[in-house]
Amino acid sequence: MPPRVPPKHTVALCGLRADVTSKDIEDALKQEAILPACLDTSGIAKIMKDKFDTSTDMQRRIVFLNCKSKDAASKACAALNRRKVDTLGMEKYGKRLQAVIKHDLRSVDWKAFQ
Repeated sequence: MPPRVPPKHTVALCGLRADVTSKDIEDALKQEAILPACLDTSGIAKIMKDKFDTSTDMQRRIVFLNCKSKDAASKACAALNRRKVDTLGMEKYGKRLQAVIKHDLRSVDWKAFQ
């Protein structure tokens, strides 16, 4: 099992479609020059249901990205937050994602996207 990554080094990438795979995420991160520049060796964690999704279909997904440092996590957030990614994002939100440091996960607000 990989070592635990501090929450300050972990980015929550939110707004993923239900059919997105780890390979899709990896490809998108390479396109945005996040991988391998910012990510740790444990990189992309398991894709999970977004427990803050209050919609009836509960299709929104989230993934945690384990970064090399706090600075790398900040750079990843800046590069990915509110970014339109056709291969990952949900149509409902204009295919835009939100990226925040893990401990700021409750600050994600989807109202501006609807």
